[in-house]
Parts: sequence; structure tokens; C-alpha cells
Amino acid sequence: MTRLTLFLLSIIAFCNQSAAVDFDLNTIPKEWVRLTEKNGKYIVYNSCDSGNLLLTISKKGEKFGLLLHGQQEDYQYEILESIVVLDTVFIFAKWVDSNKRQDFKFFWTNKEKGLGRWVTQYSGGALSDNTFIVAERQNDFEKVDQPCRECWGDECDSIKIEQPILSIKRVFDEYTKFQESTDSQEDKELMEKSLKSIVKLSDSSELDLLINVWMYYDPTDFPSRTLVYDILENSRQ
Repeated sequence: MTRLTLFLLSIIAFCNQSAAVDFDLNTIPKEWVRLTEKNGKYIVYNSCDSGNLLLTISKKGEKFGLLLHGQQEDYQYEILESIVVLDTVFIFAKWVDSNKRQDFKFFWTNKEKGLGRWVTQYSGGALSDNTFIVAERQNDFEKVDQPCRECWGDECDSIKIEQPILSIKRVFDEYTKFQESTDSQEDKELMEKSLKSIVKLSDSSELDLLINVWMYYDPTDFPSRTLVYDILENSRQ
């Protein structure tokens, strides 16, 4: 097996010449959600200006990819090789549509609880070193949405009302993607305010979204069906 970087050689030497072997990426979960430590505990934290960092390992044919998403921009990589040294997985990758390298390392911090660390360093020197939870276990942690006003001040209300359909779609997509049975108070307030701001639908895509919200957005103590029904009544055509 070809060693791809001097970094790998130094790691192997550091590990007292421990054997590096190929690692099968099929053996670790594919969907990860970043955790943020606040007040001495980990939470799923969505900032009001950039959301939360998600990490996904994909497979197309025999090739694996790695996607960092959930924030303002998506970063997509093609995985070239993965090996394991002791308990650490080294993933050698490059940016999609570029030869620019971007390598990662991963290790479990508590496998039983689904907790792991993902680390990478960008060419500019910035280090990304974060604790993640497997997506299916994220409801084990409190979800906190940073108040919109902390990012946008008095503009927050107008931003939310200018595009109510987009706000509804974002809240609904997050709710269904993460298979939540509850939702944050801020998301419920945004959903309610956005629904109340719509008098009549303008196209079929909006109708599809509102029907899905009517059928499936059902967090505790949220009157989604009543709110959506009024809009549908006004959109019979």
C-alpha cells in the first residue's frame, strides 16, 4: 500500500511502528452532526447565521466521498484512501474537481454513545477539530437555535416575513430529516408566524409543501393543521 504523505509516515513512527492497515469506511456511520459545548455540556447548536456543521460519507460505485454541509457553503471531497493506525482512522482525500488535498482523521470518543472526533487542517492553517454525534442519536442532546436577533437585530422579523415559504420549508425539512418528535420553541414560533403571514398560495410547489406540513409537521402542542387548513381554504383554485 502506497503511503500518500510524509504526515502519515510521521504518525506511524510516532505510534512506535504500529502497522497501518486499510480501513473499510463501510464500518462507520455515514451521517454525523456536530456538537457544541456550552455551559459544560454538549448540545446540537444551530447558529442564526450559518446553521450547524454536518458531515456525510457517501458512496458511489466503489468510490467514497465526504461532504461537509449544513452551513453557508458545502465542501465536497473525493476520498482516495483510508487506513487505520491503532484507534485512529486517517482519510486521504482531495477536493472534488481539483487536485488540492484535504486529509482527515477520525476516532471514537465514546462508540457506545455514538460520539466521535473529526479533525482536518486547511491550507490556510485553520484547524477544524470537532466532536460529532451520529445523526440517529442526535436527539440524545438538547437542540438549541441561536436567536435570530443575535445575528440580525431588528431586521430579524422582516427577514422572516419576507420569505415565509422558505422559512416553512427550512423548518419542515430539518424536522423530517432528523426525524424529530419535538421541535425548538424558536422553530415553532417561526413556523406559526410564517403560516399566519400567508393568505393564499401562488403555485403547486407551495401547495405540495403545505400539504406535507399539514400531514407530517406535528411537534407537541403545535396547531399546524388548523393554520394550514385556513391557507388551503383560500387556495382552492
